[in-house]
Amino acid sequence: MAQPTECTTPLAHPTTLIDAPLSLITTIREYFLQTLTATPFVRLSVSKINVLLTWAQVPEKSLLTNEEFVLTLTAGVVTLVGYYVLFGKRHGRKRKRLAEELRLAQKQVRFLEDELLLAKREDMFSSTPTRPSKSREIRIFMDGAFDVMHYGHMNAFRLGRSLGTYLIVGVNSD
Repeated sequence: MAQPTECTTPLAHPTTLIDAPLSLITTIREYFLQTLTATPFVRLSVSKINVLLTWAQVPEKSLLTNEEFVLTLTAGVVTLVGYYVLFGKRHGRKRKRLAEELRLAQKQVRFLEDELLLAKREDMFSSTPTRPSKSREIRIFMDGAFDVMHYGHMNAFRLGRSLGTYLIVGVNSD
């Protein structure tokens, strides 16, 4: 009778399905670390950071290693890329929507400001007495110390002008 042969396919042993990807990931990680830790950029950066840490009196055993530096940078880059992939597009769409809403609101504000200005003009012209006809000229004289011009002076000039044909202003010295 023939002896059964041992099957070495991945399906024969359930742990092989898990072990193969894990060993591949571990191998890639080690290659990645060896490659990047040997670069001059990493070595120079770690040495400068360690000089700074030594100056700050950090114990020798707590200084940064090349592997820690590479892993920290990798984690940061992976986090930023992952954030962009997962949330960046959604935030971009939200920013565009908010920018459009802001543009529409600003347009509405400009429209309402124009309407308010027109209403103020109508109120101003409707509340001032009508000017006398050209056949009869009326001269209005007002004097004062107008050395510091302000809103009250302008209102007085406007009212004086509305009461007659000409406004004559005398300026008194202090």
